[in-house]
Amino acid sequence: TYLLGRQSGNINIAFYALGLSEIHNFFSGAPLKEVFERSTKYDQYAANQREKLSRDYFNLLITFCNELMSSSFSNNPFQKDGNTLPDNTDRKKESDFSGVLLTTLFRNIADVLNENYSGVESYLELLQEGVKTIGKSSYQLPLGYFIGGLKLTRQPDHLQKKQQVLIENALRFLEKCSKQIQENHAAKYNCLKASYCRKKGNYTEAMILINLAIDIAYENKLTIEEALAWEEKYLIQNEMHHFNAAQESLRSAYIVFERWGSNAKLNKLKQQQSIIFIDKTQVDANNNGS
Repeated sequence: TYLLGRQSGNINIAFYALGLSEIHNFFSGAPLKEVFERSTKYDQYAANQREKLSRDYFNLLITFCNELMSSSFSNNPFQKDGNTLPDNTDRKKESDFSGVLLTTLFRNIADVLNENYSGVESYLELLQEGVKTIGKSSYQLPLGYFIGGLKLTRQPDHLQKKQQVLIENALRFLEKCSKQIQENHAAKYNCLKASYCRKKGNYTEAMILINLAIDIAYENKLTIEEALAWEEKYLIQNEMHHFNAAQESLRSAYIVFERWGSNAKLNKLKQQQSIIFIDKTQVDANNNGS
């Protein structure tokens, strides 16, 4: 589409296609550094052509990749945007709504990685409005329901009735998506359902579902889903008091986050679970020297 746009002289279409392509690469789990470098290059191209729409996408990607690759989550750049529609949003205009959903999706991904679970009810309600406005096929919605659902199931407090309804709505949406395109959405569905089972104390079913989620995410190279699924498996095993197995699952999550390139998440894991991430060569050296 980019080449066709350039050949026909339609610069807007050409760069819009590039923007969507890079967003797809991001959500498919491409290494953050690669997405950042390409987005920076394309943003400069678009600036030279004075093309604005695609630059909005590139700037979001550049900002968010920077956030994830930094040393910590101390400054979530999307925190101020909230989980509601700005007053100037045209609710009937798909491009306006799509842009809001993309920004709030980035914010909520950062929240889950940083274990900040506030504001999730308003986000899931925003997604419900998004289904009516831009349709179920939008790429923001399945991942948004997955992330929003995890923000609820990973809260330390007991789930209220309204929260249970929101999770069950998210699961129904993801189940429909996974039946349509299993390779894209089945990992999300199974991981969220496993997390909900953990929250209800059904650990046997949770383990079956989370292993399935990990396998599907790995087979389809869904980096974000795979990393979060391994982290969920750690939570399940930890609550089952299978502590050694839980540590191995967290180590697997660490490896996937490392492959993705999210330094902020890696450093958070190191701070919380420093003993399991000690360099093996350092341990060997200490043992040899004792």
